[in-house]
Amino acid sequence: MNSSTLVEKAISFSAQNGVPVFPCRQDKSPLTRHGFKDASSDPAIIREMFADARAEYVAMPTGGITGVSVLDIDVEKDCDGVSGFEWLDANRGLIPQTRTVQTPSGGLHYYFRDVEGLRCSNGKIAQRVDVRGDGGYIIVLGFGYELLEDRPFAELPVFPEAVISQLNHPPVIGKSEPSTKTDWEDAFVPSQWHTIVRDKVAAGVARGVDRRTVLELAPLLTMQGFTIEQTKQELATFYDSAKDKGWAPQGSGGFAPLQFPLPQTDPLPQLPDRCVPPTLKPWLNDVAYRMDVPMDFLAAACLVAASSIIGRRAAVRPKVNDPWEEHANLWGLVIAQPGELKSPSIATALKPIEALERTERKKWKQAEIELRKKAAVLKEREAVAKSQLKDAIKKADGSDTLAEKELEDITSKLAGIDKQLANGGRRFICNDATTEKLAELCQANPYGLMLSRDEISGWFELLGRAGREGDREFFLEAWSGSGGHSYDRIGRGALYIPHVCLSLFGTIQPGKLNKLIDSAGQDGKGADGLLQRFQILLFPDARGPRRFVDEHADTPAKEAYEAVFEDLADLKWQSLCSLEKGIPVDGIEDSPYYFFHFDEAAQARATEWFKELELQIDSIAAPAFKSHIAKYRGLMPRIALTYFLIEASAGSISEQQIPLEAVEFAIEWCQHLEAHAKKLWAPSINPALVPARALGERILRGKVAEGVSLSAVQQRNWSKLVTSTEVRLAADQLENWGWLRLSVIETRGRPSTIIKLNPALPANM
Repeated sequence: MNSSTLVEKAISFSAQNGVPVFPCRQDKSPLTRHGFKDASSDPAIIREMFADARAEYVAMPTGGITGVSVLDIDVEKDCDGVSGFEWLDANRGLIPQTRTVQTPSGGLHYYFRDVEGLRCSNGKIAQRVDVRGDGGYIIVLGFGYELLEDRPFAELPVFPEAVISQLNHPPVIGKSEPSTKTDWEDAFVPSQWHTIVRDKVAAGVARGVDRRTVLELAPLLTMQGFTIEQTKQELATFYDSAKDKGWAPQGSGGFAPLQFPLPQTDPLPQLPDRCVPPTLKPWLNDVAYRMDVPMDFLAAACLVAASSIIGRRAAVRPKVNDPWEEHANLWGLVIAQPGELKSPSIATALKPIEALERTERKKWKQAEIELRKKAAVLKEREAVAKSQLKDAIKKADGSDTLAEKELEDITSKLAGIDKQLANGGRRFICNDATTEKLAELCQANPYGLMLSRDEISGWFELLGRAGREGDREFFLEAWSGSGGHSYDRIGRGALYIPHVCLSLFGTIQPGKLNKLIDSAGQDGKGADGLLQRFQILLFPDARGPRRFVDEHADTPAKEAYEAVFEDLADLKWQSLCSLEKGIPVDGIEDSPYYFFHFDEAAQARATEWFKELELQIDSIAAPAFKSHIAKYRGLMPRIALTYFLIEASAGSISEQQIPLEAVEFAIEWCQHLEAHAKKLWAPSINPALVPARALGERILRGKVAEGVSLSAVQQRNWSKLVTSTEVRLAADQLENWGWLRLSVIETRGRPSTIIKLNPALPANM
């Protein structure tokens, strides 16, 4: 579940049930500073709490705070091989029908109205049977939690008295008398409880948790057969010994599991098979297999290429009544290290549009010859007409009017030919051109055009320079595919393009992104949304060695793939629609375009998705990432339209309206692309990532010594580690990744937080 969906579900759950909620991490520990005490019903506060990217679950306090207690039956077996279901099988008659939730492990949560004074207890009723009451909390929403029996909180039955009776008079298992020994090694508690709790206390001490906070956990940690006070005694012993002896969690040296090298984000999912148009799939599968490259590269390139061919000749209206429309105009960007075969694989996917370009150039060569012949004839006629007009003027018999009209007709025809010669033939793709030349090409090709840049970092750099504001504005307009643009040219006047439509596809190396991301995340030149316009954005994880494959290409699949692009160029889908509106534009010929609507099922699905998207956008705190996701409003219908016309050109779709399968295809792509967008904007989403990577790099270079304090790190004034906040964010993040452990030591003045490096880290890399 993504963060935007989670926060909206949290708000909805809180409002429907009248209870406060708070976020929990993946390990189900509270993400808030004061645990369940920070729970809130205020939507604004909930959004703020769940803005943390680490939020994985929605939790609520139990007991008197919410009026709800929970009976927790755990399916997992304890060290003696006993699960809570053994007790449940014998006591099902004690549990009335109530709200029931199944946990990810297969356990059960039974919800009841709270009984005053009912506190949390672990294992007091039976092994793996717990009560969540006063002083505790329960996970209510998140991945793996399934509502089996729905019942509003207002209709919950009272916590069963028979179960409370068992809670108050538990069977005695093992030694029930408290041990007189205080050393942890001889503690009276069972070994598993002893190990787990001791490690938790030791880890808390290492993070600077105070003694009172540890003792407050006693109600949650009390095991069967012992009182809360006895548990507090043991916790106090653990805490004091940990402070004195420097305990650390067993087997880890106090460190979280080491994540190395520095992670960027969670592993990215593979492109679902459903995200490849069926008519293009045989050839793309063949290429992906023989080149051993991600399908993402190929599918993205062919979608952008197809959208550029469609261009302004078709549009989709995503709403039933509203005139809002989107053209099939897409921008794509692949971010990958050198050697990932991004360029050759993308070039293979783009071969059909390159072939269309070559064909049109051949046509143009012949057409140019014919145009120049016509121009030569007209120039001879023009010379004769000029002479005739001169004679007519001398005669003054009125024949000059006729001669003048003939000359005007000839001049007009020559001007038309000159314009055609200047424009050249139809273009489909260009690889490099100045912005001025590109503007001229867009004017001459009102259908649309594709710009393909193998390495686009130079393009970004050029548009970021002072004096290039006009060029940058041109590309911002070109993305929409519908707006006009005026381009001022030195010594040549202004060039006006009524409808500029440009598809763009490029590649870039990750190391060249940092400046772009920093600029786009600030109120400056880069914050105009240019980078966010690359909606078909792929940032795949690094991969291992490639397979060596030497097999023949699937020639029939290749020919079928190429035929789709030829059919798109020839308007083979035109039979599916009626011309609703024709837009005359300047160019080789008038460019009518067609409107498509979603069919009933597709419209219902699209409307549902748009509503979910708006909630997601509203919940995003990072401005740059929010701007990126906001453009999915147009991305989804553009992809749906492109898919529809690809399949229609191949004859696989014969409907007059865009069907449900096209909308589902587009939504699937948006979901896949969101994971890549999160990776791109990770520093904006999680501000700790940038300083953490800066600190991590210096640790690997041996610049951070064992036992150095955070204040000493700040004093070094390293880039991205200038403020105390940056240093603390970095250290906390690296602690989560297992690179270091933070310890608080007492000094004569304020306590000092020092760094203990994980010995498992490679030194001085």
